[in-house]
Amino acid sequence: MRLLEIACGLGGLFLLPIIYPILLLLNSKGSFLSVAPRTGRFFLGLIRGRARPSTHSTHSTYSGGTQLETLPEDVQVGRNRTNALTNSSRIAKAAKVRNFLTVDVECWFHAYNIGDKIPRNTWHLQETQILQTMDRLLLMLQAHETKATFFVLGWVADHFPEVVRMIATEGHEIGTHGYHHELITRMTPQEFETDLLRSLEAINRNTSQEVLGHRASNFTVVKDTLWALEILAKNGIRYDSSIFPIARKRYGIPTYPYRYPHTLRMPDGRALIELPLSTTKLGSKLLPVAGGGYFRLYPYNITEAYIEKTNQRGLPAMVYLHPWELDVDQARFFLGPAKTFQHYVNLESTERKLDRLLEHFSFGSIKQGLPPVRDLIRESVVSLSEIYDDADAVLPNLRWMRGRRSKDALEEAELSALVD
Repeated sequence: MRLLEIACGLGGLFLLPIIYPILLLLNSKGSFLSVAPRTGRFFLGLIRGRARPSTHSTHSTYSGGTQLETLPEDVQVGRNRTNALTNSSRIAKAAKVRNFLTVDVECWFHAYNIGDKIPRNTWHLQETQILQTMDRLLLMLQAHETKATFFVLGWVADHFPEVVRMIATEGHEIGTHGYHHELITRMTPQEFETDLLRSLEAINRNTSQEVLGHRASNFTVVKDTLWALEILAKNGIRYDSSIFPIARKRYGIPTYPYRYPHTLRMPDGRALIELPLSTTKLGSKLLPVAGGGYFRLYPYNITEAYIEKTNQRGLPAMVYLHPWELDVDQARFFLGPAKTFQHYVNLESTERKLDRLLEHFSFGSIKQGLPPVRDLIRESVVSLSEIYDDADAVLPNLRWMRGRRSKDALEEAELSALVD
């Protein structure tokens, strides 16, 4: 059964459009329900318009409350968590490699797969549990004495300023996720810069914390949008975590030369730290792991094994999630076989899996995690000019930003400005 679970987790991403109708057919005859009852019931309920997993009761008070969350399988989190970390477990975790924990702060209707159902001009009319899910997430992180980086959407900062204040009050790092969650592949350089600056203004209205980092909507820093990195560096962003070194229809750079934290040297001489999303090798292929839909789809043991293997090499993993992935009661739509699966699969498992990861591994914000890998960042310098297919043809309107030739290594002063 474990081998079947792993095979389904890995194969589902690639074979879903083919196997989905088969699973539905089997489900209607009952045989699939006997193999995977929860999955079968989920899809059958979705077709009938009532696909809502069993919910759990949640009781939380953000402002100093003491109530605990009641989660599946008796997982308890909260500010006064009864199974709080012991001294021995604190020491054990402190000795481990510190992984990056990141949260893309957006509502369920901001997700790409939902876009056709909820137009932007109706976002303000939608019900969202973002305050409640953020509260639960912050409670869990406090219970595990863990900090994270929250890439906040500018639209969320404007419409739910409490979210930014909650994150800042708990001492977490705040980055930008753009303003409208628009794919960079649909924007011009000027539109991207306008969107970036608007997001920074929205965040800065609610916190005095300097915004150092950026993550693109849907990881759409791709071969044709590498110019976005130059715009980030020009506007004072010190690090980016948007590049997925995999092949996907909507995102990814399969030929990207580096999978771990490194420095990107801009054509004008500026530097930007890049933290690619986590991938694992399966034969000659790179597969995404440890974040979002992949975190929900894969059995927990796959994510755990990947992080352990990566940490044994002295390298950090990049874990990411969204607040809406903790909201099992969000509105449900049939989005087509693949998109429906991607958006809703195993939402009820997110909280439980994250709690186990936080218990087992050491995590921190990107700002906390950069100094331990400063030597790796200093020595691993990639020239952006070498990644462009044809920089002059693609980006004539960015020539004004360029000047000096790229250098091969970071000087200590530059590294300190980026990392410290």
